[in-house]
Amino acid sequence: MRKRFIPVILFIISFTFPQFSKAIPAYPFPVKVIQPDGTEISIKLNGDEFFHYQTTLDGYLITRDKDGFFKYGKLSKKKKIEPSKYRVNNIEKRTKEEINFVKQLPKSINFSEQNHLHRLQRASSVAVAADSQSRAYPLTGSPKSLVILVNFSDNSFTINSPKEAFTKLLNQNGYSENGSTGSARDYFYDTSTGKFNPEFDVVGPYTLPQTIGYYGENDNDDMDKNPQQMIIDACRLADNDGVDFSQYDTDKDGYVDNIFVYYAGYNEAEGAPANTIWPHRWTLANYNTKFDGVVVFDYACSSELRSSRGSNMCGIGTFCHEFGHVLGLPDYYPTDGGTHFTLSYWNIMDAGAYLNDGKTPPTYSAFDRFFLNWLAPTELKSSENFTLQPLTSSNNAYLISKDGNHNLKGNAPNPTEFFMLENRQNSGWDTYLPGHGLLVTHINYNQSDWENNTPNNVAGKLDYEIIEADGIGSESTLSGDPFPGKENVTTCSLVLRDGTKLIKSLNNITENNNNVNFYFVGEGKYTIITWFSNFSTFETVQGTPSAFQILKISGKKLKDSIQIAFTENKHFEMRLGNDFSAEWTKKLILAPIDSVVDTTQILVRYNPTEPSYLDVHNEIISITSKDATPIYLSLQGKSTRPVYVVPPVATEATDVTISSYVAHWEPVIDATGYYFTAYYISNESSETTEGFDNGLIPSSGWTITAQALSTSTSYSGKEVPAIQFKNSGEMIQTEKYMLPAIKLSFFVKSFSGKGALVVEAKKESDEWITVDNVSVNTNLNTTKTYTFDESDNYTQFRLTYQKESGYLIIDDITVGFAKKINYNDKDKWITSTTDTVINLPSDCDCYYKIKASDKTLRNSVILYENITDFSNLIYVHTLPDTGKQLKAYVNREDKTVTITVPNTNTVVRIYDITGRLIVTEIPRYNEFTIDALKSRIPGQIYIIVAGDRTAKILM
Repeated sequence: MRKRFIPVILFIISFTFPQFSKAIPAYPFPVKVIQPDGTEISIKLNGDEFFHYQTTLDGYLITRDKDGFFKYGKLSKKKKIEPSKYRVNNIEKRTKEEINFVKQLPKSINFSEQNHLHRLQRASSVAVAADSQSRAYPLTGSPKSLVILVNFSDNSFTINSPKEAFTKLLNQNGYSENGSTGSARDYFYDTSTGKFNPEFDVVGPYTLPQTIGYYGENDNDDMDKNPQQMIIDACRLADNDGVDFSQYDTDKDGYVDNIFVYYAGYNEAEGAPANTIWPHRWTLANYNTKFDGVVVFDYACSSELRSSRGSNMCGIGTFCHEFGHVLGLPDYYPTDGGTHFTLSYWNIMDAGAYLNDGKTPPTYSAFDRFFLNWLAPTELKSSENFTLQPLTSSNNAYLISKDGNHNLKGNAPNPTEFFMLENRQNSGWDTYLPGHGLLVTHINYNQSDWENNTPNNVAGKLDYEIIEADGIGSESTLSGDPFPGKENVTTCSLVLRDGTKLIKSLNNITENNNNVNFYFVGEGKYTIITWFSNFSTFETVQGTPSAFQILKISGKKLKDSIQIAFTENKHFEMRLGNDFSAEWTKKLILAPIDSVVDTTQILVRYNPTEPSYLDVHNEIISITSKDATPIYLSLQGKSTRPVYVVPPVATEATDVTISSYVAHWEPVIDATGYYFTAYYISNESSETTEGFDNGLIPSSGWTITAQALSTSTSYSGKEVPAIQFKNSGEMIQTEKYMLPAIKLSFFVKSFSGKGALVVEAKKESDEWITVDNVSVNTNLNTTKTYTFDESDNYTQFRLTYQKESGYLIIDDITVGFAKKINYNDKDKWITSTTDTVINLPSDCDCYYKIKASDKTLRNSVILYENITDFSNLIYVHTLPDTGKQLKAYVNREDKTVTITVPNTNTVVRIYDITGRLIVTEIPRYNEFTIDALKSRIPGQIYIIVAGDRTAKILM
């Protein structure tokens, strides 16, 4: 039977109106807006439909002036927000005068008084409707709900086939368009574990008789002028189209259970202009709104598109938030305009509706499910270990009350103050939560606060709050709210609102395979050990102990000492933290005093007896005592062997001929081999190009700090990929060249980038010198080229992006030289301390140098390696050609052989090492080139014979 209340005085209004004043909070992330002069700034939206305002990202009040510019705001004597003379700029672009001005402005202004007055004003228009809360929407089964789509006379739906699109958004099983996790029906079905499976009938779109501004323009108090008229017009159009409103009165009380309207375009809550409508739930009291014999009373509405620009269809977040009000849930943010911390993204009835752009709102919390009779929690009483599976998959939660005798009725709890435990993991509807683990909430249920939509309006006396693991209630530390969380908090004390600390507590909280485990301290006698640690992987070199990490242990009601030991007992050791003279040991005993061990610090370190190399050393600390739950903590250590190798000392070459020499160097202790490099310099120009074929993996000697690649041919040089600078300060640094450069070039293209590209050069051991400061704009698409003199002696280059916005593409860095380095060998692995270099030109400047290595292999895999710097550089000059010698030179690039003979009347024959004839050549000139050995297996030695002369080559 429907109850009727007709309040006649403002006193009654002030206590009954809030139950209808339900809206969605402002978009919680920064919003970009365009000033009339084209300047883009980022601002923060605050409040809800009944009172809202804007601030800078660092909290200063702002408002638009008569010309549409955002300026810093100030409160008048009448508590109105008025613009100052200073236009708003982003923090990093503020002028000196602007900075001095904002220093005088207050932050975090409390607008709760203004919010309350605005709600009273809106309440007076619906004073006869104070009984909405007494009507209950079905919480089980498949009730129908009407959804009406409407265009404005000056704005229509942007998306194609809106009726089909919204029918899918609200009803389709497994809806996944635009990265969605599911439809609204999926959301309610999943969060109720199948108990509630609503059907949303979508009709329209119909075109309203008025403009956006008529319905949504703000009045002098910044509230929408005619949102209720939009609903009335929408219902009349639907009725004219044949919609039977009576089928949406499921309890047959003469009232439509709920109407939801999606209007074309954007909404004010997400940064759209002030003439758009703020999503909300309200009533049509005092209006003649009867259709098909039933009264349209409750309604909710939201927009077609999300954000304030673009054409992205809305997600289900706002719809599910507003429909939560239909089911009976209140808002958990401060509805009076307060700025204190509440449930934030952890709850859809707070800011959670905006997660993943509204496409993945978090599942209903354990308490909300309990309140709606969709979950029956288990009350914890006796002391024992418990395991809690994720809420999304198990629908399980625990409840703790002071005396352990809760009636377990969610919408009429007794006692009204209690705690709930739920396991929230980043999967399913909870994928985008700001953290994971055991979420402990404190409920102080007050029926009038729930009915009046004010449960969390009083800072310090919240009716529904999180017990933060890190002890910090802040938007910037949300990942630290669950246990054990990023700070590895393993204990939780429970304190009532009046300050009473319960004897009950949670201890040894851990996460394992998405489950949460903990020990509940309940009634009666018990023995309990608590601990805290935040162990990370230990790292060191064999023979040197690692830095210690701290383990804290305490105990109470103990019947015996606490034993602390290692199970493997090999690579780790410990000692008491308050005794630095104590020996490091493998076992400790903490003796209780009056059955108590106060919090004691244990220092743990890693001192390996052998290196772990590519593996890790695993260990477990066991913490035990009689009748206490044993505790086992895992440790990991990584270690390498000590480094003994040093750069080699190269010595003078021997056996120098017109085309070869023998290189020598001193042996290095602990070296297993050497990397040998030999080259000569010729008087011909050369260049080398880095095309980033290995992506972000730099070539030898190069440094790349960028974190992204472009694989688009439109945003690459000659070939994909290219380096993509996304962040300011990212850079590419070339290797150090052995010759001075005479040219630098590279491909550069803007990817919506703005800012500058700093081009720098460096001489040996000198500071970086700026070569150019390239202006980056959206039209930049070129190959930059720079030339230098050899005397500039530039041997290294660096490109650094100074970003204002957007990205920048770099590719094909080419460095040119006046001479050419011809490598005979480059980082050739040798296990001896000598090597013969052949195939050299006569009368030529040659060089060699060596690096030592302690490389150790396991099954052909490098287990361990340290490589030294190069040795000293040795200069060798080959003998001049007297014209009587037979010479041969191998071109390593094209695999040809150039042969010089004393005269042309001699047949040239080439044999392999077995004496088999491979090539016969009759020369026409004293010098000629052959490619007959091009296809031969590399690394083979060949003998060239011309008359009585011979030469040896290595291909």
